[in-house]
Amino acid sequence: MRLSRLRDEVAEVLDEIPIDFGGGCSLSKGTVLADLLVSHRITRSVDIGVYRGRSFFPQAVAHRHTGGVVHGVDPYSSAEAHEVDHPELAEQIDQFVRTTDFDAVHDTVDAMRHRFGLAEHARIVRATSHDAARVLEGPFGLVHIDGNHDTAPVMQDVRDYVPLLAPGGFLVMDDISWTSVKPAVDLVSTQMTLLYARVDTFNDYAVFWNGSGRRKHLLRARVAAAGEG
Repeated sequence: MRLSRLRDEVAEVLDEIPIDFGGGCSLSKGTVLADLLVSHRITRSVDIGVYRGRSFFPQAVAHRHTGGVVHGVDPYSSAEAHEVDHPELAEQIDQFVRTTDFDAVHDTVDAMRHRFGLAEHARIVRATSHDAARVLEGPFGLVHIDGNHDTAPVMQDVRDYVPLLAPGGFLVMDDISWTSVKPAVDLVSTQMTLLYARVDTFNDYAVFWNGSGRRKHLLRARVAAAGEG
């Protein structure tokens, strides 16, 4: 399908989902996620860190075309949302954890699956990403890591989910410029091919490919078209 049409479909759902301190997947990243799924006919994906669903629903939109399902993993827990590796954000993080009703956020996202007509393409796994990795059966064509951003949890997500990727699969990592996320990005960079990275005012993510060969040049061009459009 045309990339412009897919971007419009992603924009339509993102317009319904607010951005706040807890999460804000951009149209750029949402389009990249959706296009990777559609253009490679991927039917199984994982979204770690659903929160309000700004990265979850673009994948569900794509699976409306692939006939597939995105498994959204999020414990919706104040304890699991707490982060300590960025003391300069401590006050904001503490306020976010104290004032967010995670049960209500979960219920809102769950209801949106039906309101958007995407229930059969979007499933919520209410568990920590580590626990979910034990019950989710791979392989997956795409994994998006955007959970707790402290170094230890992000590293654990990489260790848990990279082995669940299908050959030729894609790993999308969020907030790659964060010092706490960098060790995980560095680790992934030794195992997979970097196709695309975008860090600016509204975007901070990278796309890695679990494959090799000359095809990477075509993949890079396609991902860049989706991310920059």
